[in-house]
Amino acid sequence: MAALAPGEAASRLLDLRGRDSQTRLAIQTGGGQPGQIIGGGDAAWSKEAATAVVDAARSAVAEFHAANPLRAGIPMASLASRFDVSQEEVASLLATASDLIIDHAVVRSSQFAGGLTDAQESVWAKARASLAAAGWAPPRPAELGVVGELVHALTRRGDLIRVADDLVYLREQMDQLPRVLAELAHPFTVSAFKDALGISRKHAVPLLEWMDRQGLTVRQGDLRRVRS
Repeated sequence: MAALAPGEAASRLLDLRGRDSQTRLAIQTGGGQPGQIIGGGDAAWSKEAATAVVDAARSAVAEFHAANPLRAGIPMASLASRFDVSQEEVASLLATASDLIIDHAVVRSSQFAGGLTDAQESVWAKARASLAAAGWAPPRPAELGVVGELVHALTRRGDLIRVADDLVYLREQMDQLPRVLAELAHPFTVSAFKDALGISRKHAVPLLEWMDRQGLTVRQGDLRRVRS
């Protein structure tokens, strides 16, 4: 090994180990770096080891889609945990696979269409009509038949805004909130807000807490004001 150039020595070591740090390889080979570095940060993977991980990720993604047809994809964190590496490394490795798409914090197949079934779209059409008719005091999602993964799918699709575990609104309803807030005297109380919408504290408090989290309002003791 001593007769090898530092770069070639580092490549040989990486091929033997499959995965290593660039720092350690450099120290052990007198400053050598592998010819082709795959991996994020200080990580380095051999082509063979990287291919094995990508193949395993491909299988994991396919299994996830089959089991969770309404989910956008498998969480990146789940893949990182499965392979005992950082999410940065996973992202770097999967960048070599054209059939896997990294979409924010999840990984999906480029062939995955997802979407609701006809039966689920029918359930949603009825639920949507009920939500529109109920105004600011909607039934719980379970009462509408919108449960489990269907809630997540409709939220991701932008049809629903989930304010609390058992409280959802149509997106177009929530788009009206700035107008409602503009008509209130400021600062305002929970009572003033609920009276403006004609609802009870059961719905008003979660709505206000959601607006606080979204940065629409700022709470000051028992009062709130619209964030400028």
